[in-house]
Amino acid sequence: MALGLEPEAPVVLIMGGSQGASAINKAILQAIPLILEKEPTTQFLHLTGTATFEAIAASYKSLTPRAKALPFLTEMDLALSAATVAVSRAGASSLAEMAAMELPAILIPYPAAADDHQYHNARTLAQPGASRMLVQSQLKPELLASAILEILSDPLTRDRMKTELRKWHYPNAADEIIDAILPPAAREQQPEPKPGILKFRTG
Repeated sequence: MALGLEPEAPVVLIMGGSQGASAINKAILQAIPLILEKEPTTQFLHLTGTATFEAIAASYKSLTPRAKALPFLTEMDLALSAATVAVSRAGASSLAEMAAMELPAILIPYPAAADDHQYHNARTLAQPGASRMLVQSQLKPELLASAILEILSDPLTRDRMKTELRKWHYPNAADEIIDAILPPAAREQQPEPKPGILKFRTG
C-alpha cells in the first residue's frame, strides 16, 4: 500500500485540520491502548499538522508500531480510501470528501468556528446516523475509544453509516443549481461546472 499500511487490517484516520488539533491529538493518544485491547490489529494514520508532528510521532513509538504519523498529506484520496473510520473536525471540505468516499467518521467540531458552523455540520450528519459526533468540551479517551470500536467492530454499523453518507454526496449539484437559476439560453454560455458541491456550512 502506498502509505505503508497493511491492506487487510483496519485503519483509524485522525485529522484535525491543517494545523492539527491538540484536543483530538491528546484524546486519541490516550484512547489507543483501549482500542488495541479490543482490536489489536488496528492501524493508525495520523495527520498531525506541522507544529506537533515530532511530539506525536514520538508518542506513537511507545504506543504501537502499527501507526504512521505525517505532518500533512496532499494525496488525501489515499488516506480516505485506506481508512476504516476517521476522527475529524467537521469543516465543509472534510465532510464533502468523507461523504464522497462513504467513510464513517467520528466528528469533533471545532468549538471556535464562526457561528459554530462545524457543530451544525456535524449534527446534520449525526442525526440520521451518517456519522457520530462528540463535543470537544465532553471529549474523553474512553468515549472516543468506544465510538471508534463501535464502528471498527461492527460491519453492519459501517454499512448503515455508508448508506446515509451516500445521501449527502451530490456529484451533480453544480448542474442542478445552474438549472434552477439560469434560463436555458444563459446556461449554454456557461463553462462546464465542477461536481461535488455539498450542503455544509463554511462560516
